Amino acid sequence: MKLHIAVPVWKELYVAALFELNGKILLDRVCAAEKSIRDRVAELQGRRKFSERKDLDHAMRALHQIQQRCLNIPRSEQN
Repeated sequence: MKLHIAVPVWKELYVAALFELNGKILLDRVCAAEKSIRDRVAELQGRRKFSERKDLDHAMRALHQIQQRCLNIPRSEQN
């Protein structure tokens, strides 16, 4: 018997960006994850999902750090 745990799309994209080693693909993965996170934040408007909101915030901050440290994109030029 297989146990299937639903993982939100934003989280799958976020994890893919975190573990991407190919610098040519990394920016695309980061951008896809950021868009998915922004979409999920919009979906949560007016809902009491504090734990997920915190996770989304932490994920977005980590993606910004990847852009700054790995891709040399200044904060002022990030989405």
